[in-house]
Amino acid sequence: MKIKTGDMVVVIAGKRQKSDYQGVPRKVLKVLPSQNKVVVEGHRVVKKHVRPSKDRPKGGRIEKEYPIDVSNVMLYCEHCERGVRVGSKFTAEGKIRVCRSCGKEVPLPKGMRPKRSKNLPVSAEKENSSSAQGEEKAEEGKE
Repeated sequence: MKIKTGDMVVVIAGKRQKSDYQGVPRKVLKVLPSQNKVVVEGHRVVKKHVRPSKDRPKGGRIEKEYPIDVSNVMLYCEHCERGVRVGSKFTAEGKIRVCRSCGKEVPLPKGMRPKRSKNLPVSAEKENSSSAQGEEKAEEGKE
C-alpha cells in the first residue's frame, strides 16, 4: 500500500467531499491493508453507543473515526499543494515515493525509513565501516 500511517492525504470521495472538506489535507491515523482501508483524522466521524463496562461505568455515546476505502484518498504533495498520484523510484537509499505531477520525492512520515530491496547495491560507506570493524575484532582476537 502506498499510503502509510502518518501521511497527509486529501479525501476525494465520500459524503462530505463537496463541502469545505474538499482539498483539505488530513492525517492518516491507521492503515488497514487487509481490508484495503484507511482511518483519516476528522473524516467519517460516527457516534457509537457503548455499553457500561469497567472502562466506562456509565456507558454512553463516543465519537469515533471509521475507515474509508483507500481508493477514496490521494496522497498530499507539499510542493503541488494538492492530492496527487504517486509512483515509486529506486535509489541508493531504497524505494522512495515520487509525485507523478511534479516528479519530486514525497517524504515518508517521521520515523519511517525507505524500504531496501535485496537487489540494491550496498553503499561504499557501509562496506568500509564493516571492514574496519572486522579488522578491529581481528586485532582484539590476537591480543
